[in-house]
Amino acid sequence: AFVMVPETTFVSPQRNEGSTDGHRWQQFGVLPDRWKEPAFADSPQGMGMACMLYVDWADRRGAERVWVSIADSIGLTSANRRGAHNGWRASCNDCITDAAGLPIDVSQDPSIARYDHGGQPGGWWDMYGVKGAELLTTSAGQLGSRMGAQATGLAAGKDSKQGPTLAMLAYYYPALLIETGDLIAGIFGKFVNRGQDDVKLLRDYMQTSSASSRRVVLIAGDGFVQSEYATGSTGTFAEHLALLTDYLGVTIKKSGGGLPQYTYQSWSGNFNAYANLTTVPPLGSPSTYSVGNSCLWGNDVLDPVVNGLNAQPSAYYEDVGTHGPYVAGVTTPMAGSKYYESFVDGWDPQHLFTLGGFSTIGRLYYFLKLIDHMRQWSSCWPIIEPLIPLDVPGGSDKPFVDFVSLRNNPFVTGRAVVHFGIAHADRVTARIYDVSGRLVRTLADRTFAAGEYDLTWDGSDDRGRRMERGVYFTQLAYARNGFKDVKKLTVLR
Repeated sequence: AFVMVPETTFVSPQRNEGSTDGHRWQQFGVLPDRWKEPAFADSPQGMGMACMLYVDWADRRGAERVWVSIADSIGLTSANRRGAHNGWRASCNDCITDAAGLPIDVSQDPSIARYDHGGQPGGWWDMYGVKGAELLTTSAGQLGSRMGAQATGLAAGKDSKQGPTLAMLAYYYPALLIETGDLIAGIFGKFVNRGQDDVKLLRDYMQTSSASSRRVVLIAGDGFVQSEYATGSTGTFAEHLALLTDYLGVTIKKSGGGLPQYTYQSWSGNFNAYANLTTVPPLGSPSTYSVGNSCLWGNDVLDPVVNGLNAQPSAYYEDVGTHGPYVAGVTTPMAGSKYYESFVDGWDPQHLFTLGGFSTIGRLYYFLKLIDHMRQWSSCWPIIEPLIPLDVPGGSDKPFVDFVSLRNNPFVTGRAVVHFGIAHADRVTARIYDVSGRLVRTLADRTFAAGEYDLTWDGSDDRGRRMERGVYFTQLAYARNGFKDVKKLTVLR
């Protein structure tokens, strides 16, 4: 038998590795990625140093594939760096494939394959992976591995130099994005038989922020708060609980007797495959998505802590049952002498979908809003535009009506926006035609829940070719109720 590990024909799943991280070859990197330094502007890499360190704290479990897809699709990865480190470029087709749970097969879509190794991933982000993070005593390369050895247990007297120093994080990365996936225990050290002190590194990273060095910490995972509460509430490693309450302004939701209930399913009794998830300011106007609600993972129900951090909900799960509302995300703002902002999400980004669960485009929009919000704290962030059209999840309780309107028309710069409303759930087709009636681009052909949505057009056809100046027509048709409307769109760029 002949077996390749990794199997370069497939992006995901990698059957012989037991991995859904989405790579055609293995890679490792050294932080920071200095090839992104503008001094190397003559090379493909020299577009500017990264603004954010992405930490995959759930190696092999799909988080890397999801983040690379997000970053590639929303323009956070520059075009010449897409797929630089693991051999494949994400595209909107991969979004739909991901939602359907089907394999991503390079032989079926050769356009996503990349054959030249480009070094570290990302354009404006670097990546760090914690290997075997689900293993309590044999994981490798914890983020806080430099922060001191443990005095007792298997790790007594042992230390590691794999992780970044505090000085490196503070100097190079104004933002940290940490994804812990579906892990629910033993995520951050230190504890018995793990001397790597991740809690201290993150605490010091936030503490040493200043007016000239503002920082943002984002931590997402459907068991992160559950894990840190369980580790810290016994008293032996109380710093874990203090990280939640005193630095991130969050804890797990507890019952009347003070016992943690942990998950959304146990609180709400909602066992549907998807539950609505609505984001609220500071992430712009309210938007509603769907989050996976499987019994295989438990979305944490959070509780903002009342203290000087001014913690507030940033998202809510669907309010079902008698114990709501259910907080899905908590943020602490940058204010006064507190020069960092934090976001903690009780759900895994790879379980976030467009409203109704029909595609993963919703998660792209969520992170686009998040990055846009973060731009105010650091000048290193670029103004990014999605490489694919994004439909915007609706989030209002008002009654909806059927309508279509165009924004940025005439289309001179940026993207044209098709704004439409749908009174009742229906299958919507949105297409662009030229004056001869030839189909140019299909923007949508799927079911939408009742609400208002935006579809964007970058001026290219379905093959990615830029269209000439002229008059085009946008047609929307609703399959069930027969609604149809056509709007004229003028392209002048």
